[in-house]
Amino acid sequence: LQVAKRSKRLCTDITDLCMHAEKSQSTTKPRKCAWCGLDCYTICITCKDDVTKKGIPLHLNASKGKGAGKQCFFKWHDENHFGLGKNDRSKILRLDKSGWKEPTKREVQANR
Repeated sequence: LQVAKRSKRLCTDITDLCMHAEKSQSTTKPRKCAWCGLDCYTICITCKDDVTKKGIPLHLNASKGKGAGKQCFFKWHDENHFGLGKNDRSKILRLDKSGWKEPTKREVQANR
């Protein structure tokens, strides 16, 4: 958790979150969302992948397709959701991504 805080992934207030949102970019080529694993067309360029050093793909205001209405961007940057996303499952917990499912409210509360 401390590493994530230092990396500026986790936003402690609305100002931090707005900075990430303002620096997000749309793409024409789909990439797998780091939170849910579905195709998405938005990248948080403030956050960088440890390996590729590229921005992190996340659903942000998606209005079409399976990602419509998903809150992946906000969950990815929220401390209470840290470790519960699909990429976190494999990179932090060292578990297979295929077993991932959206966390329940109870799981999020237990993760605080």
